Amino acid sequence: MSTGNDNAELRSMYRRWAYMIIAIIASAVLFTRPVFSFQSDKGIIYTRSFTMDQKYFTVTQTELDTGIEHITAVMSVKWLHRINKVMLWGCILCLLCFWSKSWRFWIALVTACITGVYYVFMAYYAMKISEDHYATLYPTFMAFLPAIVLQMMILVQQNIRREGMYRDEEES
Repeated sequence: MSTGNDNAELRSMYRRWAYMIIAIIASAVLFTRPVFSFQSDKGIIYTRSFTMDQKYFTVTQTELDTGIEHITAVMSVKWLHRINKVMLWGCILCLLCFWSKSWRFWIALVTACITGVYYVFMAYYAMKISEDHYATLYPTFMAFLPAIVLQMMILVQQNIRREGMYRDEEES
């Protein structure tokens, strides 16, 4: 015979799983495109275009007369990629942490902090790119995905608190 408390714990567990799966998907999708888009600059002699992938920001100048392209600058943005990897692993570890709710709580907290570090590096690279290369940049939808991960980790923490974080350790 099932009690109302068992059903509430089951619903709480399913909610936690949903939060963690959403966080994993958001973090994984972040690997598909860069967080910034750029406008090209057209000058008298050349057109300057900007591209960014997961690891590098590249400035390419195309001469208007000949159409020849020259890569004039390359800047590494590898830290965004590395932090996203850590963020994804934190989400996966949070999902796979079945042995203790308190461990899951702390893993979610660390992952949320890592998400904050991602935004710090994103702001740093935005300032560096616009300052050094005079690029007109704007964030894409991808820039909002770490916020989704952050919110899901906060919801996991609230869910654990609501259910009774240390209940599983007190019972053992």
